[in-house]
Amino acid sequence: MAAGVAWYIGDIVKLADLAEKLKAEWPAILNWMIAGCLAWQRSRLSPPAAVRDATAAYLDGQDALAAWLEECCEQQASAFETRSALFGSWSAWATAAGEHIGTRSRFLDALEARGFEPARTAGRGFRGLQIIPKPTTHHWSGG
Repeated sequence: MAAGVAWYIGDIVKLADLAEKLKAEWPAILNWMIAGCLAWQRSRLSPPAAVRDATAAYLDGQDALAAWLEECCEQQASAFETRSALFGSWSAWATAAGEHIGTRSRFLDALEARGFEPARTAGRGFRGLQIIPKPTTHHWSGG
């Protein structure tokens, strides 16, 4: 028999003895499990601040809508932009960024959830948000 196989079989035998060895500890193990369950029910999982901060930073980095708002829009109280212009800008940005575009209605719902106010000014759109105009490039020959 190979040494590795004998070692493996020996570990299985040791595990078989484990239940018998722990039998005297069962009441303490059960109390420990109940105390843990009660603590979880009181406070759920409370990860350390470092874990919460790292998670928040990761989720912020994964927020495509926030990135689009930062890169492509200006947020001003007096601003207004139509729904079609906003969705067109979002679609172009998301395609270039390799992000899922989603439906127009979910996009509009997401803007509302971020606190942008739907309005009717020059068509249906959102108040407080404006697409940053892209610089135009003229291509002509100077003769």
